[in-house]
Amino acid sequence: MALTVHHTYPKNNTILTLWRATESTEELFVLAKLSAADLLIFDKIHLDKRRREWLCVKILLSQFAKEESLRNLSNGKPMISGGRHISVSHDGEIAGVIFSDQNIGMDIQTPHEKLLRIAPKFCSEIELSFVKSHIHELEALTMIWSAKEAVFKFFGERVHFAKDMRTVPFELSDEKLYVEYNGIHGSKTFELSHLILNDFHILHTN
Repeated sequence: MALTVHHTYPKNNTILTLWRATESTEELFVLAKLSAADLLIFDKIHLDKRRREWLCVKILLSQFAKEESLRNLSNGKPMISGGRHISVSHDGEIAGVIFSDQNIGMDIQTPHEKLLRIAPKFCSEIELSFVKSHIHELEALTMIWSAKEAVFKFFGERVHFAKDMRTVPFELSDEKLYVEYNGIHGSKTFELSHLILNDFHILHTN
């Protein structure tokens, strides 16, 4: 496994790590050095794709956080000792973990045709009009989904993708995206950083 991206942002002491898995599942298993508790979880994962994603995240976490320091809040959001926040995502061969002193959310997504089918479930009417007029409709949908997923992970619960969030119109090459949130958690405009790694879009809140 090779480190693909490692970014450190001075603001809020944020560290973003992304890994591309090139090893076999067996090799990842050895690298992960699983505990007895981990093995019980691993044995319940039957799909090889999911096993690989889970192992990659475990390896990344081991680089920056001791196992005993990990804990989950009541809504399932993970944190580590000292009040540090983390967000985890994976898609195919790419896994990522972001660490920060502030609440944070991250998502990794490649374009999938299924997004075209479910677009009305996560896009507002304005966003649907925007993507349908876009020359790269699927890419635009991918960025909208990933941005909203990152904001959802920021809150961890009770966020309606289509009703509560609206992305500000953007270009595919933009390094910043903005999501306007108005819901049960209040009102907030999120600035998100946008990285493109081959076909993968990586977005995280700032």
